[in-house]
Parts: sequence; C-alpha cells; structure tokens
Amino acid sequence: MSRALTERIQNAIADTGGALRFDAFMQLALYEPGLGYYAGGARKFGAQGDFVTAPELGGLFAATLARSLAAVLEASGGEEIVELGAGSGAFAADCLVALDAIGAPCARYWIVEPSAELRVRQQALVAQRCGELAERVEWVAVPPRVRGVIFANEVADALPVRRAGRRDGVLVEWGVVAAGAGFAWHALAPDAPLAAALDELASWTADWPDGYMTEIPLWLGPWLATLSDALEAGAILLVDYGTDRADYYRAERGRGTLRCQRRHRVHDDPFVEMGDTDITADVEFTTLANAGLAHGLDLAGYTTQANFLLASGLDQVCMQAMSAANGDTARLKLAQEMKTLTLPGEMGERFKAMAFTRGIEPRLAGFGRRDLRDRLGTVVAPR
Repeated sequence: MSRALTERIQNAIADTGGALRFDAFMQLALYEPGLGYYAGGARKFGAQGDFVTAPELGGLFAATLARSLAAVLEASGGEEIVELGAGSGAFAADCLVALDAIGAPCARYWIVEPSAELRVRQQALVAQRCGELAERVEWVAVPPRVRGVIFANEVADALPVRRAGRRDGVLVEWGVVAAGAGFAWHALAPDAPLAAALDELASWTADWPDGYMTEIPLWLGPWLATLSDALEAGAILLVDYGTDRADYYRAERGRGTLRCQRRHRVHDDPFVEMGDTDITADVEFTTLANAGLAHGLDLAGYTTQANFLLASGLDQVCMQAMSAANGDTARLKLAQEMKTLTLPGEMGERFKAMAFTRGIEPRLAGFGRRDLRDRLGTVVAPR
C-alpha cells in the first residue's frame, strides 16, 4: 500500500468533515495522479499483470469486432474510431490490422487514455504491431467529435460508484472514514443524487434485508453523455461484465459486485493494498441504456459477449486463423481463446455487449443471434 496515497485519502476525509463518499475514495485510489492504481508503473494487463481482458487473449476478439466496426464506418460515411481506455493497446493494434486486411476505411484511430504510463506502453505496442498503420493512431485527453465508432472494452466497470444498503431497517449510504492507519466503512445519510437514485430503485430496495450492500452507478449517466456529445453519426459499442437492473439489485445479491484484483487474486476489501490493486464493480446495464436514450441515442442492441461475437462471425475468423496458424500449438491456443471468449463459465455469458447508434439504419450484425433488450426495462421499447 502506498503511504502517500493513504495520506492523500486521509486528508480528503479530513477536508470533508470526517467521511468520504465511496466514489470519491475510488476516484483517488484508482486515478490520483502519480499515486492511483492506473497512474502507477506496474503491469496491469495479461498473464503477468493483475487481470486478463479479451484483447490480451489473442487477436480473435479484435478481428471479429472489426467486422462490425467496418459496417458502422460504411453506414455512417465516417473513417474514425475512438477507443476509450485502451489498456495495453492490443485491441487498437489488432483492430487496425484487421480493418486494413478487409479493406475498411479507418483514416484516424483516436485513443482516449488518462494514464501517461499506459499511453507509453500503448504507443510502443501499436508501433511494434502496426507498422505504417501506426501513423493513423493519435492519443487525446477527451473524445473528439466523430462520424464512425466509439468503442470501450472494460471501461465502464472502472468508473467510481457509490455504495448503499440497508441498516437497522433504514436505507443508508456507505462512506469511508479513517480507522487507525487504514480505513473503514461508515454509514451516512444519502445525499440528494443518491436519494433520487434509491427512489428510482424503490421496487427493489423494499426487499433488501438488513446488512445488504450494493453499488449505485451515478457516474454512468454523465460518462455516456460525454460519449453522446462526441458522436455525430455512427455507433457507440460497449463491452463489459455486468447485468440488468432486476438481476443486479435482487435481494439475494447481498454484498453487491464490488471487488478488488491483484495478480489474478480477487477479494472484496478496497482498503487493502490501495494503489497496487484494481477496484471494480459490475456494470448495471439498465442505467446505461436509459442514459443513452435520455441523450437522444438509439439503443441498437444488448446481448451476451458470446452471442455478439458468434453473430459477428467469430467462427469464420477463428477458422481463417486456424488455417494460417503455424503448428498444433498455435491452433490449440486459438481454440482455447475462442472457448474463453464464448463459454458461459468464462467470458461468454458474464460479459455483455451494448450498442447505441445515431444517424444510421443498418442493425449491427452482432445482435442478430439473440437480442436481450427486453430484460432491461428501459423507458422505450426496442426498435
């Protein structure tokens, strides 16, 4: 645990009168410049890091999604892709190569990456894998306005969340206080934004038992508003782990979805090894869908990662890669990669894909296998 980060959070707690709301704590623990988890120099992604994302498994994920992105580029008349939080840079590199291979127009690939350390790693990987195509990639601080695609894989889960629950029959917010050399949970009265969110969840909160704790994603709406403002025409495609509102807030899910990851070990104590540990929560996709609709976007689809990839041509992409693979070991790796991406016990069911569109008519092929928008309970019927 970073002593400097601990002191920074302790000072923030003192400045707020003795208790910090959890989203503020999470923001500091993950993103405080020079101290937070994503600002540090340790490797985060892949087998040698803290967790593995789909692009780190190999090239199948990016090559398959490139087909859907190419269709959006054609439909929107644009040639630009924006990727948020590009991790190691693996998706950007593999996607650019795949788009070029199928003749899709991508004149500019923007990466929005707040971490200076990750930008350096991304730049090195893109240069290594992409050759002259690397000249199309540019790093920016905020999403530019584009005609084309805005893409994010495992980004929404890292947005800070509030924590709420029930104690002694009363709905409370769970904040953070200093406790000796560390920190502890502390019950607070919900402020106005959280109280409004809890009112919206009244049909679920009534069933929460004492001791229930969960996450309230107040940052999802403003985040999606930023993406909507950046999209002139095209699609926003989001892939992440999570579920719909009814499943997210059911009474049986008594400890919520908050978890911490370091070196592929998972626990639920965010006050341990701060600065060296990722903190994340499942995405509540109903809130995400309603935010998009509220900002004038069309909800194009919602389904599992397995459904989206298979409907987008993962089988064909894998067969082509198998044919070009050099030896049985490479082919076995491809087979395992496909299983990890699609099996229910791996990423296939837990991860979801959601897309919003503006100004384009063609439906994304990835939602042709099975569309689960009816599970969301959004304010308008699926188109």
